[in-house]
Amino acid sequence: MVMLPVTIEEMIVEIDKGGMTDVIKQAYEALHTSIGLQQVTDADFSGSTLCSVIFNGHNIYASNVGDSRAILITSKKEVYQLTRDQKPDIPEEKARINDSGGIVCPIRSKIDGRFIGPNRVWHSK
Repeated sequence: MVMLPVTIEEMIVEIDKGGMTDVIKQAYEALHTSIGLQQVTDADFSGSTLCSVIFNGHNIYASNVGDSRAILITSKKEVYQLTRDQKPDIPEEKARINDSGGIVCPIRSKIDGRFIGPNRVWHSK
């Protein structure tokens, strides 16, 4: 099991110095680095998602990586989508991935070379 190098709660003391958005971004980046250093699994065929929601006073901070989605359901049963999906089939997301040097396509069969399964994100090589 991969543990967060520093939990967001421990980083919240830094809010006054940089703001909640910076704290969340730093926590996500620290986790990304930690997973990469641990080499827990073969990253070529693995993926992950992360979704977090922080309530701080009257403010709500929602963030996600991958195709996780945060929603808020009020006591009046109203539903609000707090984050935007990061699925590679969404044109804007595919463009962002390509602009960052990634490739979006399904996995290729080793038997006959056909593409199979859903689109995935790959590092360009």
